[in-house]
Amino acid sequence: MLAEQAQRRVGGQRWWQNFERDVELGGFSLSAVTLAGWTVIGGILGSIAFALALQSLWGLLIGLIAPVLMRFVVRVRVSRKRAAFGEQLPDNLDVLAGSLRAGHSLIGAMSVMMEGADQPSRTEFRRVIQDEQLGVPIDQALMVMMQRMEIRRLIRVLTAQGRLAMWILMAMPIALTGFILLINPSHLNPLFERTIGNAFLVAWFVMMVAGYFVIKKIVKIDL
Repeated sequence: MLAEQAQRRVGGQRWWQNFERDVELGGFSLSAVTLAGWTVIGGILGSIAFALALQSLWGLLIGLIAPVLMRFVVRVRVSRKRAAFGEQLPDNLDVLAGSLRAGHSLIGAMSVMMEGADQPSRTEFRRVIQDEQLGVPIDQALMVMMQRMEIRRLIRVLTAQGRLAMWILMAMPIALTGFILLINPSHLNPLFERTIGNAFLVAWFVMMVAGYFVIKKIVKIDL
C-alpha cells in the first residue's frame, strides 16, 4: 500500500521514470520501488548507526549517501550492459549480414543472429523481434533498442578514427604549405606564377574538398 502511494506520487516525475528505466535495463531482480525503499531504510539505519558511533548528530548526514550510492550502482550496471552490447555489436552485424546474403529475410536473419548472440545482445534483439511480431514496425522497434543501448554514442565512438583521419588528411597539405612558406617561400613560386602550377592548385583544392565529403559520407551513419 505504501509502495503504491509512493509510486503514484513520483510516477510522473522524469527523474523517477529514468530511474525505473535504468533499473529495468540493468537487469535488477527487484523493482525500482523496492530498491528505493531499501535505499531509504538503509540510509536511515546507517544514519542512526553513525550518529551513535560518532556520538554526534552530524552522523545523521551519512544517510544522504545511500541514494547517491544506489544511483551510482544502477548506472554502473547499465554502463556495463551497454558496453558489452557495443563490444558484441560488430560480430552480431557480421552474422546478420551473412544471413541476409544467404537469402534470409531481415527478421529471419535477426532471429539467426539472436540465437547465436551472447547476453545482453540476445535479450535486446529478442525484444525487437517480439515487438515486430506484435505489429510494431521494425524501424520503430530498432529505434527503441537504439535508445536503450545509446547506439548513437557508440557509432560516434566507432567512427571517431575516420573523422580524425579526415581532419588530418585536410590539415597535412595546409601545414606542409605553411612550413615551406616559412623556410623557403621561393619553392612555391611555380605554383603561383605558372599556368600548370595554378592548375595543380585548383586540382589540389578540388581533391581536398572531395576527399572531405567522401570521408564524411563514409563515417556518417544515420540512425
